[in-house]
Amino acid sequence: MSDYTPLITQAGLNAAVNATQGGFKIEISHIAVGDKGYLPNRNQTVLQNEKDRVMVSGGKHAGPGQWHLTGVFEKEDNFAVREVGFYLTDGTLFAVWSHPVNTLFYQTPIAKVIQGFDLILSGVPVDAISVDISGDLNLYYGDEFLSLAVTQTKQLIAQVQTMHRQIQFNTRLQQSDVAITQAKQLIAQVQTMYHQIQVDHKAQFLSFAVAQTKQLIAQVQTMYRQIQFNDKSLKTGV
Repeated sequence: MSDYTPLITQAGLNAAVNATQGGFKIEISHIAVGDKGYLPNRNQTVLQNEKDRVMVSGGKHAGPGQWHLTGVFEKEDNFAVREVGFYLTDGTLFAVWSHPVNTLFYQTPIAKVIQGFDLILSGVPVDAISVDISGDLNLYYGDEFLSLAVTQTKQLIAQVQTMHRQIQFNTRLQQSDVAITQAKQLIAQVQTMYHQIQVDHKAQFLSFAVAQTKQLIAQVQTMYRQIQFNDKSLKTGV
């Protein structure tokens, strides 16, 4: 027998046989761990020093007469796991593993431990046994949904990046539109001032003011044409 192969207890075997004869199934629902190391025996009904018990988080067939079970251990305690018990929904210890020397894993409060266990159902009616995986269905379907989650995440990242580029583009267009509007307003103000100077024959240095105003109008019009050109290039991608 392998050092890490759980032993089916007499109580577990009896429960499986009774289920077969009665036409129903028994469910493995919990996994318990403790810190005592020893050679387990079939008459065992409890762990020698149980430290934590959790619901089965994942369970799937790993081969003929074999289940792969998963448990998530989060107890805020430090201890070496040297014994493991698999319990039915009615509290019966169905199978037990322990070793006088070997440690299966170490529990620590600073980390969540997701531990897998292989349970070989030799010498018991396999069809009478099922696994309650209500603890965490995501772990049971982890392999199937992992690739889908990765694909969906990549698609979401691409969508966000596209939206970000569109926002940047729209922002530049808005800034360009604002600049065009401001230039138009400035041209209108200067033209108004120019016309006012033309009709105001009493203005001092009339000809000098008119010349300066014409130069200013020319500069603003040049700026306006440049903004229009930049805006057209931005929108067409030229």
